[in-house]
Amino acid sequence: MYHFTYENQGTNTYLVYRVRAEEVLDTMSLGMLTNNHIKGLAATYFMQMNADRFIKFNVSSKMSASQLFAGPVNRKRLLGVFGGILDALLSAEDYMIDTSTILLDLDYIFTDVSTCETVLICVPVMETAKEPVDVVSFLKQIMFSTQFDQTENCDHVTRIINYLNGQHMFSLADFKALLDNIGQSASGGAGNAGAYQQPAPQIQPAQPAKPVQPAKPVQPAQPVQPAQPVKPVQPVQEAQPKAPVPPVQPAKPAQPFAVPGGSSQG
Repeated sequence: MYHFTYENQGTNTYLVYRVRAEEVLDTMSLGMLTNNHIKGLAATYFMQMNADRFIKFNVSSKMSASQLFAGPVNRKRLLGVFGGILDALLSAEDYMIDTSTILLDLDYIFTDVSTCETVLICVPVMETAKEPVDVVSFLKQIMFSTQFDQTENCDHVTRIINYLNGQHMFSLADFKALLDNIGQSASGGAGNAGAYQQPAPQIQPAQPAKPVQPAKPVQPAQPVQPAQPVKPVQPVQEAQPKAPVPPVQPAKPAQPFAVPGGSSQG
């Protein structure tokens, strides 16, 4: 039985496993985990301080599936957790990691509440005897012990249970395809709703036609009024300066002309 502790470093949260002295690490699997970002598996780090060895798993911004399933579970959460489990097991096969080292335990399956992205924990420790991973039993246990959200269509629950109870060889790939199909059906409904809203955007293009109003700028034709500036013709008043003509008054000296008449009187 594995014993874990939690460690906080700044905004990050890590699930920490202290490797016991007698435990032998699967170095190849450990190398795969620490050097790759593997879909469905938590980011893994290895640390050694003297004789103490630690494996840390980044579970930041995630909560355990057991907490997530404490209340009514909707389609998105169920598909997120199941999808993460299948991703982890399929990835383990691709990276040649022993699937029995992956913990199928809701307490150690971590899900992002907002996106429902789920990751599992893989402890690459070699053991002489390991029980084979019974994925079907684990998934059935979840289905029969979970309370599902009755406010939504629960057809997906029936389809999943029917598949798990089917008399056939269980296939990770086939079950993953079923989950993908259920997810696409759900998003497809949303897609139709979006199509229904398409008429609205058509109305919007008509609105841009209103910019035709800019034709009003034709009003600038009113500037024809500038013809009024013709008033400047008033400067003709400048003719008034000719008023200085009065200086012609000096002509009055003509009066001396009468003087000659005066002399004749003498």
